[in-house]
Amino acid sequence: MGLSYSTVQDTYKVFNILKEEFFPKLNIKSWPEDGYEWSEKKKKDPPLLELIGWDKKSDDGWENIFFVIKSRDVPEGLKERFEELAQEYRIGNSRLFSTLSDERSDLFIIGWF
Repeated sequence: MGLSYSTVQDTYKVFNILKEEFFPKLNIKSWPEDGYEWSEKKKKDPPLLELIGWDKKSDDGWENIFFVIKSRDVPEGLKERFEELAQEYRIGNSRLFSTLSDERSDLFIIGWF
């Protein structure tokens, strides 16, 4: 289930709080780049600390919205705070909080799908 435009607005609120509390260098553009259109090489090596959309929808929502960090840089308390904010802003979509892939376990993805 994709994220509607209004849900994306709420995810931006959460991402901005996470930026304030954990990741001051998180790049949150007014409109994220669509990772769905990237080359295979870029998909396997995505930019770090940059908000990314995936597969833009006709209502200006996204299939996924997330950012990527190095696994070793996941701060203590991030997962709990992320879950707390997702509930506070009532973002019902499934949350992403895991390694990017089996072959890229050095990267961690945080967001919604």
